[in-house]
Amino acid sequence: LEAYRQRPDVHAVIHAHPPMGIACTVANVSLTSCVLPEVIYHLGSIPTAPYATPGTPEGASAVRELVKHHDAMLLDHHGSLTLGDTLFTALMRLEWIEQAAKVMLAAHSVTGGFVADLSTERIEKLQSIRQSKLSRVGREESAICSACQRQEGSEPEVDPALVRAITEAVLKALRIERGEVTVTCLE
Repeated sequence: LEAYRQRPDVHAVIHAHPPMGIACTVANVSLTSCVLPEVIYHLGSIPTAPYATPGTPEGASAVRELVKHHDAMLLDHHGSLTLGDTLFTALMRLEWIEQAAKVMLAAHSVTGGFVADLSTERIEKLQSIRQSKLSRVGREESAICSACQRQEGSEPEVDPALVRAITEAVLKALRIERGEVTVTCLE
């Protein structure tokens, strides 16, 4: 109901309990990073609303500001909320949440938490396409994209210690026996 109150352009809302999306909130894995092009293009980002006791008025308070600026969000330790002009659009946004969650959880699992963002150039191109698409339907981006927290014109710093630690972990995980490479999961 809060989404309908805050956004006159919204005609469909889906509240669901996507397992991988919920797992991201439980594991503290954010879906707001600039990693997946389809998330940047279609959603801008996927924030997580603060925890609210299910079935209470806390839910409306937890999502009030987020629904003004986002079409899809996770609900901490609980589920998701997706908005759209049609039920199909809201459903597709739910699908993008669950797909992004699966990819991010797998990437975090394999790399021990290090996930590479897209380059600034690629992010800006996707954001430009998104803004153009929104303007064609008479809608402006309601918030500056929070998908990446980069400062304009800056690149993320490379942490040599982190690079070394990841390299060592990868090398440790690779077992070279008789010319064969066996890959095991990083812990």
